[in-house]
Amino acid sequence: IFQELLSPIALAFKPEIILVSAGFDTYFADPLGEMKVTPEGFACLTRNLLNLAEACCGGRLVLVLEGGYHIQGLAKCVRAVLLELSDETRVTEETLLRMAAGTDDKAKTLIQQVRKQFEPYWPML
Repeated sequence: IFQELLSPIALAFKPEIILVSAGFDTYFADPLGEMKVTPEGFACLTRNLLNLAEACCGGRLVLVLEGGYHIQGLAKCVRAVLLELSDETRVTEETLLRMAAGTDDKAKTLIQQVRKQFEPYWPML
């Protein structure tokens, strides 16, 4: 979703800054979320955001902690994000490609449907 939809639109829009409400209820064990994001997944999202911010707005990126409901998971995910932001770890391009390649068929179909709906407004999709 990030590479296929968000990134091309953001690059075309050219924001002056990227603001992120960083919620972690998509963590795989969160009692309220039904997603499957791991700490590594949050690190990958953070690296994608850093790369995007560098490409379109001089690296200006602000993340505001919103929350999550699995306390241990929240700690692990926030740590993964902070390590990525501080460059103590660096998700490689290979890892980003591996994560993107893991997209299931249902998600791929949904991405195509969204792309079709947004193309009149964002032709680069």
